Amino acid sequence: MHSLTADDIVQLERGLPVQKQQMHGGQGTGFVVFEVNAPPSVVLTSLSKFEDYTKMIPVVRQAEVQTRQTRIDGSIIARVSYKISKFWLGLTASHVLNTAAGTVCFDLDQNSSRFLQEASGFWEVEQVQGKHADKSRVWLRASIRDRKSVV
Repeated sequence: MHSLTADDIVQLERGLPVQKQQMHGGQGTGFVVFEVNAPPSVVLTSLSKFEDYTKMIPVVRQAEVQTRQTRIDGSIIARVSYKISKFWLGLTASHVLNTAAGTVCFDLDQNSSRFLQEASGFWEVEQVQGKHADKSRVWLRASIRDRKSVV
């Protein structure tokens, strides 16, 4: 599922992110992966603080948690309203944190965006293999479809 080349690994080891995307008209997919000096549990805790995305993700200008529920299994379900980009575009997304899987999945709520028809993806956090017990590799994968491409 994760495909990194030898050059990508070297780039990560130098502390640089790897980013790849494909666009076809108004539809696209892509990922960015980077490494951080923190164990996966710490990174997942940060990713579960949706209201703090404004501090972590430059394109997120405002984040307001509408609902948040912790399930018996420890997973978290949240609905969050965002303002994104320099244009402060509004949208609402549903998130599911699964600590055991090391993922935070997200889906755009239907009709919450004037510009996007669909957006979904996930964060995945894994421990870097080898001598790096306190180093995590963080993936963000996403796919989008804008409203203009809807037939």
